[in-house]
Amino acid sequence: MVHEVTVVTEDQLATPFIAAAMAHHTSGEQAGQVFAAVKPRMAIYSHLALFGASPKELVRRTRATY
Repeated sequence: MVHEVTVVTEDQLATPFIAAAMAHHTSGEQAGQVFAAVKPRMAIYSHLALFGASPKELVRRTRATY
């Protein structure tokens, strides 16, 4: 399964542009919920946007729900 995901730091979320973008994109936790519901053999991030966060932070957030 390929799913888009965006992750931001708390500091970045205070930025109006980034807050608006997050309203239209999936967080790491939300992507994890989708992966958990679908139970794919492989899950891949797409349209990846890391606003101040690291790839490790994205994986940590996804694993909170998946």
